[in-house]
Amino acid sequence: MRISNRSGNEVEIEDIDFTFSTSTSVRIGEWSPPLPDLLAPASDHPYTGKVYILPGSPTGVDTIDASVVAQAGGIEIRDSSADNAVGIWTIQSAAAITYVGGSLDPVSVSLGQDRAFSFSLRNAGEASVILNESTTNLSFTDGSSTYSALLGSAQALPGGATASISFGSMTVPPAMTPGYYPVTVELVGTENGAPFRETIIPGDQVQVQAPAQIAYIGGSLEPTAVSRQSSVAFEIGIENGGGASVECVPDSTWLTFTDGTEVYRALLDGNRGSTLTPGAGTLYFRSVVIPEGMQTGLYGATVKLGGTENGLPFETVFQPADSIEVQEPSQLAINSITVLPRDEITADQEAIWYAAVNVQNYGEADVRLDSLRLRLYIGAAEVTGQAVMDAGGFSWGSFVLAGGQSTNIPVRLADNTANAMTTGTVVIEANLWGMDLNSSAVLEATTEYGGKGSYLVQSPAVLVAADVVVSVETATVLQTRDWAVRAVLRNDGQSDIALDLDPDSTYALFSTSNDFVVIPPTELQGGGLVLEGGATDTLLFTVDRTGSVNGLCSVDVVVRGSEINSDRVLPPESAVTNGELVIQSEAALEILSMTALQDPVTIAQERTWSIDMSVRNNGESAVTLRPDRGDSTWVALPAGSGFVIENPSELVVGGLTLAGSAEDLLRFEVTTTGDIPPGPQVITGAVYAIEQNSGRPVWTAMDAAASTDSVTFNIRPVPAYAAESLDPTVVSAGTEVAIELGILSSDPWYATIELDRDATTLVFGDADGDTFRTRLSELSGVSVPGGATTTLLFEGAAVDTAIASNTAYPVAVRLSGAENGNPFTANLSTDPEGIVVQDAPQLSIIEIDIPQSVTVSQAEPWHARMVLQNNGEASVELDLTGSETYLTFIVVGVGDRTGEYTIVWPTGLESAGGITLGGGEVDALLFTVTGTGSTAGTVLVHGHVAGTDINSGEDLDDNTFDGGWGTMAVQLPADPVIEATVPSRSTVTSGQAADWYVEVAVFNAGDADLTLVPDSTRLVTDPAYPFSYTPPAAFEEGGTLLPGGGRRHLVYTVTETPVIPAGADLLLYPRAGFEEINSGVYREFDTEAEGSGYGSIRVQAPADIRIVRLDNNAHRAPYVNTLQAFPIVLEMGNTGEAGADSVRVALETAGSSAIQDTLITIMAIPGGETVIDTFHVTAPDVIGEEIFA
Repeated sequence: MRISNRSGNEVEIEDIDFTFSTSTSVRIGEWSPPLPDLLAPASDHPYTGKVYILPGSPTGVDTIDASVVAQAGGIEIRDSSADNAVGIWTIQSAAAITYVGGSLDPVSVSLGQDRAFSFSLRNAGEASVILNESTTNLSFTDGSSTYSALLGSAQALPGGATASISFGSMTVPPAMTPGYYPVTVELVGTENGAPFRETIIPGDQVQVQAPAQIAYIGGSLEPTAVSRQSSVAFEIGIENGGGASVECVPDSTWLTFTDGTEVYRALLDGNRGSTLTPGAGTLYFRSVVIPEGMQTGLYGATVKLGGTENGLPFETVFQPADSIEVQEPSQLAINSITVLPRDEITADQEAIWYAAVNVQNYGEADVRLDSLRLRLYIGAAEVTGQAVMDAGGFSWGSFVLAGGQSTNIPVRLADNTANAMTTGTVVIEANLWGMDLNSSAVLEATTEYGGKGSYLVQSPAVLVAADVVVSVETATVLQTRDWAVRAVLRNDGQSDIALDLDPDSTYALFSTSNDFVVIPPTELQGGGLVLEGGATDTLLFTVDRTGSVNGLCSVDVVVRGSEINSDRVLPPESAVTNGELVIQSEAALEILSMTALQDPVTIAQERTWSIDMSVRNNGESAVTLRPDRGDSTWVALPAGSGFVIENPSELVVGGLTLAGSAEDLLRFEVTTTGDIPPGPQVITGAVYAIEQNSGRPVWTAMDAAASTDSVTFNIRPVPAYAAESLDPTVVSAGTEVAIELGILSSDPWYATIELDRDATTLVFGDADGDTFRTRLSELSGVSVPGGATTTLLFEGAAVDTAIASNTAYPVAVRLSGAENGNPFTANLSTDPEGIVVQDAPQLSIIEIDIPQSVTVSQAEPWHARMVLQNNGEASVELDLTGSETYLTFIVVGVGDRTGEYTIVWPTGLESAGGITLGGGEVDALLFTVTGTGSTAGTVLVHGHVAGTDINSGEDLDDNTFDGGWGTMAVQLPADPVIEATVPSRSTVTSGQAADWYVEVAVFNAGDADLTLVPDSTRLVTDPAYPFSYTPPAAFEEGGTLLPGGGRRHLVYTVTETPVIPAGADLLLYPRAGFEEINSGVYREFDTEAEGSGYGSIRVQAPADIRIVRLDNNAHRAPYVNTLQAFPIVLEMGNTGEAGADSVRVALETAGSSAIQDTLITIMAIPGGETVIDTFHVTAPDVIGEEIFA
């Protein structure tokens, strides 16, 4: 807060205190600078204090006010409110950071790798967290070696959202022991500007693996002898001696050998396996024909493995120790066996397939083909019996091959329904017999040295729509900004699926309405229309126009396709988990008000002032305000000219987002106040924003015809002395004099001057520099309004006896203070009027000493002390008869009211006793007032004294009309009133143990100050339902003083809530007693007796939590497939009246289904309402029935 000292005197700041309209907090530590602190005249300074927001504080927009206590020359000065300069902030629920399970990436790394990690965090609180990139770190350790990485850059965790954070790349220590290690994340940054530090340990661990170590297994190369022109598929054994797997990429992994001219090169057959896990494994290469021109002989092969190891590139090249022998083909040879129409089939498929056996006569004589036999193997196991084979038209002697001729013999294959097919790569071996027609020699061709065929038997395709992910959390009805629906598809089988992306077959479904305009996908995100076996890919539906109905929208998809191997049409699939978003109504801005934070304002003033525009979003869609668009967001004063008004950069509470149904303030700074007619002038304005969901511009304006908001403009005042208002005009030297005079502010549109008592002074004196000086009295008003004459009363001060007497001196008055918050000074003179200073008489009244304030008609006695001085040498005998020595009470603006007062006359001097005042002595006469007058106001107490000079017999007298009178305030009696009783919450639960509070607002409607009697405070309710409470002993603001016209608060702490099983509304009747400081009279306010100021609270019946329903929400409920993921919907009801928080519900089953989260927590169930939540369950791999509870 900034404190301004507008006076001409140095002040000492003693205490500062914050108050908040809604939040509960405490200040911690010292003020900066520390208190007490000296503040120079006409200066200001910021003071900073730390505030701790208590955990139970209400959230939302809160107003910050402050009060300050200072000392100036021994006089206490207070400012109890910042008035229009109060601060505004938003209290948000604290950040609540949790790890999103399964989001850690990567989850496995190799020793020595440079790796960077990322994961997602959920912030369930409202407050955003900004993470510091130099102190936020991720680490894991085996106890000796530690991996540690910092954030790559500063990153944010916005409130109520999920965010992904990424760390920089660091080396996994080579000396770390392989194994699984928990990850520790130190989150360090700021939360709404305050320091934030939290440690989280994700539920997922990092697996540290030894690097892959690849070696060839000797003797594993197959085959080692091949024939030219035959189609050969090689396989080799690999030993992975490390801990990390290698994922080989088929196009980057190959086997090759060459005779120097001809080259054989075969790529990896990925369908038969591409992953080298730790231990022994086999790689299979595609079948490729041995070049016809390759020379026969032994050749060494070269193998290159290319792929990834734990996500990073991996490559190695080696030469197997075993050689490959290339031989001449026999006279009758099987070149190849080709499977048609494709070399992949589905186990037990109905569709047939073919094997084309290509044979050739490499001799010159004709060869008759007599017999053909095919055998099927998966590894060493023969599976010939799993297929039915038919060579069709091939029979003994049906084919004759001329020399050099080749042909294809088709063999029809079909599933043998008598047994189940084994999945895996089936190798086709063949034997062919024939006869050389020239020599009648029997010829045999085999696939031992090449020509084998193969096909892959795959498990049936299983199309799963695993998830629907919506790219936005909110959208606006009928918005045309695109958003996406991503359907995550998975093929849980091995057979490939051809997707049917016809819009009538594959489409998205929306629960709110059917008028969404969707651009359907034309291919998978990974490309093409084929979802390979075991693969996961995504379909992207683009929503070109959102539907017309708002509300929570569930998004599902229907996907169709067919199994490529068999052409089997798959059943339509809906999503296992639907996506969700909220369709919101359109944003609609409304300007609620435009309020000048300074009102009134002085025309052409230099001081900057502000106008708050209160804006509400009447729709559901959030908008981003655009105050930078000065042509569309503005406030104006159309009646004026020359105003410079600067647009804000953000909302008062920060940021530019105005959520749906929210309202907030834009504060415009008026840096130059121009020319404008005085009086109330209308404020106009406009505001422009962009709807966040749709990008649609939103604008509203309030012109002069529609606006009811205004600000009043004043003219800078030109005050003058009001002629003939100076009083007194004659004073006696040596006496104490209080002077009053009138100030005329003639124009009704002049700004009101608020005077500073210390800086507003009155001075007169002689040419020798002997001066009378005083300040504005505490009993004087400080406001000088326009269009009126205001009487100012200055504090009494002694007239210097050195001032030359019998001369009239003009009075100089310096007015100092502020007008409409602007500094103001004016120097006035009463010339030609003035004050005449007379010599002090021998018997002189130098002062009337009285209390500063008393109460109207007060019966409690008080004293008026008439202080006398004998300025001569001879003693004076006083005449204490009522006609000669007396007091006069004059009410300013009313007149003499002495008759209203009951006075007991003194019988002698206070100190010396008797009635003789010696020469040069000072003593006093003590008058006792036993009955105060009935007229309230500022009272001038004058005195008259008479006596006789003992030596000369001369009669002497004096009065205070030329100085020495007293001034006091006769106040209306104190009148304590309890205005309102407000409990800290509107409802409590029957018999609850947690404390709650009752705040009572107390107002002193009278003038006299009160002090609280601590043991008088009571809080009464229905005697049938008593409760325990702690009464306050002081005001919430501190202390026990309740000044006249002041307002304070009492806080009762209820420590035990009554037990009311059926619930009830309890009336709260507070009572408080006070002692009037002036009179000591006890005054009390009892809300029950007065029938006003009391409050109430609802004591609710306890929460009664019940399970309303527990339903299987699978698409074909109650039926599910084995291993199918499906939801179980839980509906919880609260039949009680009180709300229930943090309700934990566990789902159990006697079966073997896997429940993802067996225990869920429902944050709140309001009384009389139901709440729905979901358990995610995966069915077991066995058929049967399960009961969930």
